Amino acid sequence: MSYYEQIKIKVGNASIEQIISVTKTKLPNMLSKDLKSAVKTVVGSCVSLGILIENKPAVEIEKDIDQGKYDK
Repeated sequence: MSYYEQIKIKVGNASIEQIISVTKTKLPNMLSKDLKSAVKTVVGSCVSLGILIENKPAVEIEKDIDQGKYDK
C-alpha cells in the first residue's frame, strides 16, 4: 500500500481554476520556472493535505497535467 492510499479523509474539494488562482498568487515567491510546474507544485501540496481537485484525487490531476489536459 502506497502513502497516497493510506490517506482516507478528504478535507476539501477545489476546482482547477481555484488551484491556478492560488498558483498565480504564489508564483512570485516560488522557485518554479513556469506556471505549469508551479501548478504541479500546488497540486502536490493538495495530495499531502488530502484535498480533492475536480472531485478526483490530486494524484490523478497531476497525471492529467502531465498529459496536457489543462494546457489551455
